Amino acid sequence: MNIPTIVSLLALLLSIYSSINTFYEKHRKTKFYIRWCSLVGGQLDTEFLFTNLSSRPVTITRIRLITDCEVECSTLFPVVLLSREEKTVYSGDLPITISPRSSLSYLVAFQHLKDFSESNELTFDFMIDGKNTKKITLPANKYLSLQQLVRALESRMQ
Repeated sequence: MNIPTIVSLLALLLSIYSSINTFYEKHRKTKFYIRWCSLVGGQLDTEFLFTNLSSRPVTITRIRLITDCEVECSTLFPVVLLSREEKTVYSGDLPITISPRSSLSYLVAFQHLKDFSESNELTFDFMIDGKNTKKITLPANKYLSLQQLVRALESRMQ
């Protein structure tokens, strides 16, 4: 083999590697984690951690709570979760946009839950960019007591 052939072969290999790497970076999946849940009255407050490792922004357009007895969508407007003096903590509203290669901690409220208890198995269904759906199930040890909920929300006030 002569030198121009070796150089063109190396260029081809580098080009293939670059194409594969670019495809992989654009199509990395968004990861979802449940940090905690708290049931107060007929409202379930949940804090999620969303991680977008892709090189493109991601938009979450719907979050549904699926239980044994019902399917409930998250509120489409902010809900007051805690109010102290001049500071207030609100739940988030939809849609949620997550920047490329970043994480976002987000509070979501599910209201008007009927016949619901902490013993119900919870599954959360996410619609990403209007098409992809991902489901995660809540482990039983993620529920907070009322005192723990107040502490968690107060930490967001600072």
